[in-house]
Amino acid sequence: MLIEIFIITILAMIATGFWEAYMEGAHPWAEQQVGWTIQITKSYSLTAYHFFAFWIMFPLLLIVFPMVLLGFSWQLLGITISAFSVGLLVEDFTWFLVNPKFPLRNFNSANVKWYSWLKLGKFEIPLGYVIGIVISIASWFFLWRP
Repeated sequence: MLIEIFIITILAMIATGFWEAYMEGAHPWAEQQVGWTIQITKSYSLTAYHFFAFWIMFPLLLIVFPMVLLGFSWQLLGITISAFSVGLLVEDFTWFLVNPKFPLRNFNSANVKWYSWLKLGKFEIPLGYVIGIVISIASWFFLWRP
């Protein structure tokens, strides 16, 4: 049942990547959405849309809801945290794969100014992706590995 929760979460986040890409189009990071924006760092801002979707709604649906249905367990908490952490980066990368107005070739630090990037030679990756992977692996290691 736990792997199924992981897979369903990833599929839901892929679907979210599609609708978010079609909703935002050529205006990434809720550039033309209504609502507030808080500048967190020089390169990262938090928009009302992203706050409510990714830090309130999805954690409630993807982390809390399974525990309400199935009861709390450290293993279930671990898999939902891992799935959500990986799901966030899968959702984001899906946005670049399917957005006809902001194609994958623009997935780099020169064009994606709303992220901090980790650069290793010619290779670069959004810092948030690295953090998501680390959280997912730590959750697996400490909470749900066999």
